[in-house]
Amino acid sequence: MDDDEILDLSPADVRKLLHAASLLNTLAADRENMDLLLDLQGLLVRRVLARERAIARTRKLEGMLKLSLRKARLDKAGSKRVKALLQKCGSFIDQSWHWIFLWKCFGDGVACAYHSPYNLKILLYDQDYNVKQGAGFITGKEGFALEWEILEHCVRKGYPVVMSDVTNMIRVGDICFLGGVDPLPLEVKTGNASGPRAARQHQLLQEVTSFYVNDGAKQFKGLPNVERHAMPDGPDYRNLMNDCIRQASAEGYALVSPEPGLQYVAVTSVEQMTKLQDQLKPWVLPRILTASLGWVPCLPFTLTLEPDNLVSFISGKVAVFVLTDMEYLKSLFLQHGSHATMIMDGVSAIQVCADPEDLMKGVYRISELLFARVALEFQSLAWFAQENAVNKQPSWGTMTRKEFEALPEGSYCFQIPEAWARVKDFYAARQLRIDVV
Repeated sequence: MDDDEILDLSPADVRKLLHAASLLNTLAADRENMDLLLDLQGLLVRRVLARERAIARTRKLEGMLKLSLRKARLDKAGSKRVKALLQKCGSFIDQSWHWIFLWKCFGDGVACAYHSPYNLKILLYDQDYNVKQGAGFITGKEGFALEWEILEHCVRKGYPVVMSDVTNMIRVGDICFLGGVDPLPLEVKTGNASGPRAARQHQLLQEVTSFYVNDGAKQFKGLPNVERHAMPDGPDYRNLMNDCIRQASAEGYALVSPEPGLQYVAVTSVEQMTKLQDQLKPWVLPRILTASLGWVPCLPFTLTLEPDNLVSFISGKVAVFVLTDMEYLKSLFLQHGSHATMIMDGVSAIQVCADPEDLMKGVYRISELLFARVALEFQSLAWFAQENAVNKQPSWGTMTRKEFEALPEGSYCFQIPEAWARVKDFYAARQLRIDVV
């Protein structure tokens, strides 16, 4: 792979990642091990704090360097050296933020060891269904000591709890109880919090808790009449993906096809990339998987990839692709009496209907996030089509909040957006697209 795509891991970095991966895998297999749950979160807190301190030191150095550019009257050579140092500082800060994200992926793994990501994902969003702003620094956070004290007490008593600040996914509440049927986020306050921000936090916490209890709400995150339906677990091919990565690490290239219409490809050298090109057709959707925020809120790679493969994946020494034959997927939907149009417009992935000539017989759209789970969680394509066929869905149209708000007042129960009748497959223009997540 190209040098700029590879994260240079020191032997110490590798040992830390392998240790965290080992703890997480053991916890996923033994969720009653409360000592392990506490040890892993303590490790994650230490790793995040170390990166936060590094960011703070580098920002301080940045400030000094910028001041010298303004006031030190440097000559051309000196100015060039300072600017080069500033660039290195910026790169180091970006890399440190990436490390914080990676350590929090292990925290996501903790949460997903107890609950499905389908169940956890609403904790990622604010009242308007936008991704909620991530947590600030743990360093210097008022109330952090109390949060840890409560968490430690609960875990010692046998109640699984995760600290929100060591996850990317949980952005509601400070700690989240994981032992029940649903996750239970809680705010931890050291004083009498007040003001608009505290009020918004309290309202969101109440809305989320009520949604879990009632399996829906008349109004939820800006949308009316939202119902929660259980999503069954289908077959997954994580073992085959791990085999594919191991083979590529040994041979430079590997391709496996767990079922028709679905291929996994792993590549460790630029020279082998030409083999990948041979697999690409306009109707084949290639998705390159990367250790990035695009994975949230799906099942994290820290749970699905084996430790050695995880290190190769995080470092960028192996490029992993999932190839989906969208024409074959259309045929799978048709087997279940559904007509599918492959949209992939950045919001919706697929429009499914009972009759393309009369959408009032039933139409809905599958989000790109839901469809991304096929690749990111190594799901079965045939199972995905079966579970999302028309006969498994409500008979009315499902739309985004933006589309809902654009409809004439009073008509939204019966009217379908006009654009839905004119959709075409994204590859109709015979253009190739590569999705990076």
